[in-house]
Amino acid sequence: MAEVTKTISAETQYTDWIAPKAINRAGYPGKRLNYSIKDNSTLIEITIQRTFDGGTTVYDIPTEDFETYIYTVDTEGYIEDYEDLVQYRIGCKTSGFTSGTCKLRLGA
Repeated sequence: MAEVTKTISAETQYTDWIAPKAINRAGYPGKRLNYSIKDNSTLIEITIQRTFDGGTTVYDIPTEDFETYIYTVDTEGYIEDYEDLVQYRIGCKTSGFTSGTCKLRLGA
């Protein structure tokens, strides 16, 4: 299993980019990537982003309720994607840092 991790302790810190892994299930063309946000007791604003060109153009991914692009509490989940060249990262954007640290993980 491939994974990237990062302990955030300042703004503009991200994991490395990682591609989702194909799901080996008959008739299912999708790919999956798991995410984990832990120990975010100081409400650091965490954003999941994706790119199709190696990081030149970056898009924020909305949370599961599609109402925000920011996670401020501990959570785990997964992302399903059907794109061939997509990669993801997770981290803290400019002005999203409060104090403390937060442990982040993406796994494929």
